[in-house]
Amino acid sequence: MAVYEIPTDTFRNLLINIDGEISPASPFAPLLTDEVSGDLEPLLPWLEEHDLLDSPAKQNGKVALLPSLRRSLDVVARPIRGIIVSEIGLESSQRAAYVTDGIDVSIAMLDPNNCRISDPVDLEAFRDDVLIGIGSGGKQSKKNPGYRLHPIVLTILGSLQGPWGDDGNEDAPEPIFQALTWPISRLECEVRLKELLGEDADMEEILGGMIEDNILESENSTLNIHPEFAPWYDRINSGHFLEIQRLEIPDSDISRLSSAVRAVLVGPKDDRVVMWPADDDTGDVLIFKPTAEELLSFVNFLVGWADIEEEE
Repeated sequence: MAVYEIPTDTFRNLLINIDGEISPASPFAPLLTDEVSGDLEPLLPWLEEHDLLDSPAKQNGKVALLPSLRRSLDVVARPIRGIIVSEIGLESSQRAAYVTDGIDVSIAMLDPNNCRISDPVDLEAFRDDVLIGIGSGGKQSKKNPGYRLHPIVLTILGSLQGPWGDDGNEDAPEPIFQALTWPISRLECEVRLKELLGEDADMEEILGGMIEDNILESENSTLNIHPEFAPWYDRINSGHFLEIQRLEIPDSDISRLSSAVRAVLVGPKDDRVVMWPADDDTGDVLIFKPTAEELLSFVNFLVGWADIEEEE
């Protein structure tokens, strides 16, 4: 997927040359002003230098852009869905924002000086790329296919340190509660949790529930991660995190933007597990290891491919 990095002033004039209107939902719509002429003639030397012109460069008296670039401009001008893929590993992190018109997908990102779009890829190919980035689904344990966890439990296990704890906001303050180190004495655990949850928190109920659910084990007044839960705990605290956000734009009407659907996967590639909201009222989260078939259906839903399949 070739990525085009185009100066903002140049991009404004390219975008205004598309056929049809530019949707207010386009991430680049705020760039357009009354001063934008759309005249590509002065841009010919730059476009030629960066191989963005078709051959011949002029057709029917107009500047002819590379067909793939022209198609990408159409996609980013009238998106029906935004998709953001963020990944954090032990040594690096990356984030890419995409939009789709329901047929093709293009990168759509801008900084103060440049706009970035990519060659369009069809939605199915994009879905396949996302699957490759996630890694294959695995075999589920018949004994324990997954857990339903309350947010307090996730906090105790250290997920407050994860990117989902601050909604990806780089300017968010550092959390005052650091992850517990296991094993830990029950007394020290209770003291630390009261700092986080308040003096009125029922430590017996919280810790007792975690022990009953085989998340923690207690021995000689010491708490530790239960062996049955240990593989899940290792993934949650692995430092490997991948998030996919999907934002629907009904009828390309920015005033009707729906809430983003967020899928979180934790653990190293090929051993990721899904964390998915189970209950909006309680905030409970399901954590499970998807099979290859479940992962395919899951990603179909996230990128909007499932919608196409249903229509056929």
